[in-house]
Order: sequence, then C-alpha cells, then structure tokens
Amino acid sequence: MALTQGVVSRMVADAAPAEQRATSFGAFFFVSGIAALFASVGAGLLWDRGGPALAFTSAAGVAALAGAMLTLVPSRR
Repeated sequence: MALTQGVVSRMVADAAPAEQRATSFGAFFFVSGIAALFASVGAGLLWDRGGPALAFTSAAGVAALAGAMLTLVPSRR
C-alpha cells in the first residue's frame, strides 16, 4: 500500500470537485473496504475448500486476467 496509496489519493482528489472531496474519499475507501472484505472471504473459502494451491492459483488467474485486460485500455497518443 505504501507504493500506491499516494497515487490513488491524488487520483481521487483530482477527480472530485473541491466541495465534494471529503465525500469522495469516504465513498472510495468504503467501496475499497467492501471489495477487500469480499476478496478476503473468497480467498478464505477457496483455501478452506481446496487448500492453499487453489487459493494461490485462483489469485494468479485473476491477476493474469487483469493484466490481459490492460491491453484493452486505449493509449493516450
């Protein structure tokens, strides 16, 4: 988190209007917390049902899918 927290905070601050900045930060961190909760529960269920190999293989698959999806982002040229 130390590598990305400043960048993410800057993106939220730049995207939000000045009068809505605190609300935007609250909404962003609320949604991030809920997503982290679901991801942790999902990983725990995978670990419980299939062991660590299933949990780490699934995480690697999701990371590979996210990396592949980056090719769909248009460049700014």
